[in-house]
Amino acid sequence: GVRETIKNGQTGILVPRDDVEALATAMLKFAGDPGLRKRMGQAGRAFIREKYEWDGCVEKMAQILCSNTAQR
Repeated sequence: GVRETIKNGQTGILVPRDDVEALATAMLKFAGDPGLRKRMGQAGRAFIREKYEWDGCVEKMAQILCSNTAQR
């Protein structure tokens, strides 16, 4: 999930698993820059609305389910 829903540097900041220093650096970057928080928050919301809009998700799930049923 996370890599599919966050564009590093655009909609959020990805840090390596178990890298406490990278996490702290990212948190401090957000804490010190209200504009960055706002820009990334708005970009994240727009990205999720575009990629995961309910009707589109339902349509994709229906296609997957129908293709799996047809293969049996």
